[in-house]
Amino acid sequence: MAKAFEGHVLTCSAADCSYNDDRCCSAPAIEVGSDHPMCDTYTTAPVQRAAIEPAISDCSIGECAFNTAHACHAAAVTMMPHAGHADCGTFRMA
Repeated sequence: MAKAFEGHVLTCSAADCSYNDDRCCSAPAIEVGSDHPMCDTYTTAPVQRAAIEPAISDCSIGECAFNTAHACHAAAVTMMPHAGHADCGTFRMA
């Protein structure tokens, strides 16, 4: 079941990410990159998973339709695998 936070539902299909907990993200916060909608929080290193639902703490993809002043306003967010990392599958051009 996807986790809900700040109006979002966050799912993750990047199975190799250390924060992936049964297709739900357990990172303390999520950052989305500046040159393309890459999940900068993605890692395969050992991590301590958060006990609370994550928030998208910063989205630097200014051309995304859901981005207002570095804050994500999408109703649902899905991270998905892409070329050795994870990308925001919810990204839509403004």
